Parts: sequence; structure tokens; C-alpha cells
Amino acid sequence: MATEWLDIPAGDDSRWRHFLHEVPAVPFSWDERFLAVMHRVFRYHPRRLLLLENNQPRAGGVFFVRRRLGKEFSTVPFFAFYLPVIATAPSVYHRMNDVAQFLEHIEHQFHMAECVSMPGTPLCLPYVWRGWEIQVQASGLLPIGDPEETLQAMDSEERRLIRKARKMESLTVMPSTPAAAFYDLLQGVYGRHDKKPPLSRRQFERFITALEETELGVVPGIEANGTLQAATVVIPYGNTVYGLMLARRLDTTGSLAALKLIWHVMTTYSAAGLEWYDLGGMEIPSIAQFKLKLGALPRVVYRCRFIRNRQARMLRNLASLKNKTLRNLW
Repeated sequence: MATEWLDIPAGDDSRWRHFLHEVPAVPFSWDERFLAVMHRVFRYHPRRLLLLENNQPRAGGVFFVRRRLGKEFSTVPFFAFYLPVIATAPSVYHRMNDVAQFLEHIEHQFHMAECVSMPGTPLCLPYVWRGWEIQVQASGLLPIGDPEETLQAMDSEERRLIRKARKMESLTVMPSTPAAAFYDLLQGVYGRHDKKPPLSRRQFERFITALEETELGVVPGIEANGTLQAATVVIPYGNTVYGLMLARRLDTTGSLAALKLIWHVMTTYSAAGLEWYDLGGMEIPSIAQFKLKLGALPRVVYRCRFIRNRQARMLRNLASLKNKTLRNLW
């Protein structure tokens, strides 16, 4: 059997399209538009790697690469959510072995590499076999096929507050939110925890603008009396709308505006035929409790990391200290 490795640059490629047709579901982080945004705004260099056997795709993945001291590091950007290695074989046996073979190749490509599984991936055995570091996390997935049914399953207090917010005519939906005003809300939310937002104002504004220009992301908000009360960034993709970030004013009106905004996202994308609203991580207890009260279902996510040597680990730790922020904050 002839095995071939392909390193596919950005842009349309028939071999990559063939591979995607063999995969039941891919994350939005693999979309060409997202790759372009991450390169344009954050200077990542996306690489698409593909394993072929007899000219047929067996496994593939996308990696966001940066160079440090002449070495290549592949990390999962903050807004990427999931960045898995996906195999196409029909049997679990072959899929596991193809992923393990793929990981071995990755270990020779990068001094450090990260992968994050899709929610509910049953096993991370190939990463265990290869000795990768594994962190068990979770994402909260809210079913939105029938929003009223989801509303009934919510915690009684959240259900009452959403119904109250829906009736408040003073809270009006904005289809697109000014990035500068959104960032002001973010600063307030993060500042409450003595933290800074994960992006600078300039980076955030460029990111929001790029998502809207590529028509990959949507940035709705809620205002009252001409003042922005809550805003969110969402990416509708496949059967899921992904909530990248949500911020609100730190008062009662802001809380109700955030709930009305969540309800707006649920109903808008339910009407468009989507089935899930991915609320993101659940590692922080208070945030997890809020998402659970909304009826989100926790789904296991594996964050897997390969670090080649002590020097690579030192560089990674320094980068973590520099960029340490409170993640997945709603």
C-alpha cells in the first residue's frame, strides 16, 4: 500500500475537498474563511496536512503554526474551539490506527502541537498511545431544534427571566454590533475579575470586522435607549451555531439583555434549521452553572498536547504566562 503525506497550502484544492466529502462533520476552524481570518488578524500560518493511502484520504487535520526561535509551534487559537485530527475509515480499529500514524508524523513536524477533539468524541486512545498530554474538558451544547421545549427544560429562574426579557420592548435587537462598543463591554466583564480581555482592542476590532466581511460570523447585540447592553459573536456552521463570546453591562438590565440575546440566537438559528447552540467551555464553575441552568448538555472534549523537549516546554510556558486570561467568560 502506497502512503503519501500532503502539506496543502491555503486555497482551493481538489484533494482536500475530496477528504472533506468523506468526513461526516468538520469544525468551522477548518473553513477557508476562518483560516484567512486567523492569518490576516493574528498572523498564524495555517497548514492542512493529509494522509493518503493508494491516493485515498485516510486522515487529515488543520494546524495553526507560528515560529519561535526558529522552531515551529502549532497551537489551538482562542477562538478556534475545536481542532481535531479526523480519520475516514469505516471501522474504529482503522480510524484509531490512522490517527496514531498521523500523530507520529505531526511529532516530526512541530516542536509543539495541540489538538482539541470535537464534543462527544468517544475516545482519545491514539493520543494515549503516542504519549501526548491530555486534559479532559467539556463544552455546553444547548439543543435549539425546538426552543420552547428547551425553555421548558431550563432552570425555573432562568426560564422566568428569559420570559421577562422577551417582553421588555425597551430591549431591542441589533443585527450588527459596533466592535468598539462591544469591546467596552468586554473590558467591564473581564475587569470584574481583575483580568484583561484575551485580545487587544485593535485585534478584537480587526477580528470582528474580518468575520463579518467574510460572512462567517455574526455579531448581534441588544440595546436600550441608545446604549449597548449585551453583544455576542456567533458562527453558524453545519448544524450548530457556535457562541465565541458574549459580554454585557454589569447590572440588572444587562443581565436581562444577555438572556434576550441568547434567546434571539436560539430562535434565529432554530428557524434556519440548526440543531445546537455551542456555548463553549465549562471549566470555570460559575460559568458552567449558568450554562447548565440554561439547559446545556455537557459534552466531553479532549485537549491533547505534544511537546518535544524541555526547550519547547519552556517557550510554551512563557507564552502561557504572557497570555494568561480568564477564558470562556460569559
